[in-house]
Amino acid sequence: MHDALAQRGYGSLGCLPLRAADGGTDLLTVALPQGRVPSPTERATAESLADQCAQALHRARLLEAEREIATVLQRSLLPRELPALARLAASARYTPSAEDAHAGGDWYDLLPLDGTRVALVIGDVVGHGPAAAAVMGQLRSALAGHLLDGRSPAAALERLDRFAAHVPGSAGSSCACLTYDWSSGELRWSSAGHPPVLLLDEEGTRFLAGGAGTVLGASARSPRPEGAEVLGPVTSLVLYTDGLVETRDEVLDAGLDRLAATVREHADLDPGALTEQVVAGVLRGYAPADDVALLVVRTVPAPLSATLPADPTSLRGMRRAAAAWLVEAGVLPEAADDVQLTLGEAAANAVEHAYPEGGGDFTWSLARAGDGAVEVAVADAGRWRPVPADSGYRGHGLRVMRELGEELEIERGGTGTRVAFRVPPGTAPPAPAGTLPHRPVASVPAAVTWRTGPGGAQVLVVTGDVDLAGREPVARALLPAARSGEAPLVVDLAGVPYLSSAGIALLSEAVALRPDLAVVVAAGSAPARALDVTGLAAVLAVRVTQPTS
Repeated sequence: MHDALAQRGYGSLGCLPLRAADGGTDLLTVALPQGRVPSPTERATAESLADQCAQALHRARLLEAEREIATVLQRSLLPRELPALARLAASARYTPSAEDAHAGGDWYDLLPLDGTRVALVIGDVVGHGPAAAAVMGQLRSALAGHLLDGRSPAAALERLDRFAAHVPGSAGSSCACLTYDWSSGELRWSSAGHPPVLLLDEEGTRFLAGGAGTVLGASARSPRPEGAEVLGPVTSLVLYTDGLVETRDEVLDAGLDRLAATVREHADLDPGALTEQVVAGVLRGYAPADDVALLVVRTVPAPLSATLPADPTSLRGMRRAAAAWLVEAGVLPEAADDVQLTLGEAAANAVEHAYPEGGGDFTWSLARAGDGAVEVAVADAGRWRPVPADSGYRGHGLRVMRELGEELEIERGGTGTRVAFRVPPGTAPPAPAGTLPHRPVASVPAAVTWRTGPGGAQVLVVTGDVDLAGREPVARALLPAARSGEAPLVVDLAGVPYLSSAGIALLSEAVALRPDLAVVVAAGSAPARALDVTGLAAVLAVRVTQPTS
């Protein structure tokens, strides 16, 4: 390094210590021209620069440490893996935002309740970092406790709302809570200001209607409603947070339409593959502006069983029926191929060897085990012909079953032969996280002005994006006015193109202080839709104006 500097005319090096507040020391190296002695002013400038560099390095290290803490905290609070359920296939994914690519307050849960019931939860806490992750952990644990106590989705959210009132930072959080009983097919759900769950069945896609209430922490709300219906035999549910469907440059409905179209296009995929296609298709290749939690589940069909003639022509129909069942059961493609191969070998053995004189039939069955494996069984009522001295290719089928399956059992007796084994569920490829490019959408900084409205009302006119950054200037103006209670208070959001969950939380806080708070929004705007989806439109006095061109 010294030689390289000398070639450029620098003859000496000066080193200044960068002393950080945490006690660490780095060095700032200054190269000086040959024969040059720094003046007192230059020394002072270099020392000042060193102090600024030390502070910048310290701030960067603190930020990185905070991100690392948030990441570790969130990973410890989210499920490490989803439980394996015999009648429900599931996949989940968390994608951090482009702005803060480590951790936030989004969460999901898949919680077995009893023998045939399971709870599905998706939630979103306002903000990012350790504070949001800590709030998320408290809300997730509290809700799980209420569900495990046997409460319905609406009753569990009622209890969670009371708990959230004592958790700083939880106001404005949203959550969707569902329970599913696969013995009856009954699905029950309730939502605290969360985007609607998408349902996919044989008739197409639709968003669950009913059961929609306000975000957590909203005052003067109605009792939480609950929806219910009986699901068909093959139904998928897509639970997600708003970061998947909400962008600054379009209304929420555009993202919802894109989600529904993507799910319809890939309706035949298993939950793991569908999860990947949803992220790719809805985000269109860009990292989200907000964190995304995604949970996809599919009801698994009952065990499949059939009795067929012991004839080679029966095997093709068996394979077709098995293929359809494996897709419905959410079996990963690699494992499905193994099932087809081993089932085919077992059935071919029954067809070829059980009835030397012809005739007869065989029974085959498939069932999904609790760990996701497929249980395969083939039985016949014949007597297998003896193995010749030169067995040739005989025994190949058993070798395939032993290699691809596990727990192989062969029962031979006077009433026939039964072969049973399990095919492991396989492993889905790991989902990439945080690798998508940032979507280039310009952010408009929030600004506020005051004017006097009819009847002496104080009107806070807000323009720009009310996101995490834009929340602060709005809060500084709105909350003191809400506390004073001197005159009617109106928040004019007609000039706001984007209202994030941070803005929703702020309005929720303001209406708790001023139940008569009024809000103005432009018809068809993103803020109008956000207030509707989060349930705040039912709490606030909302006045809709026509957008100006």
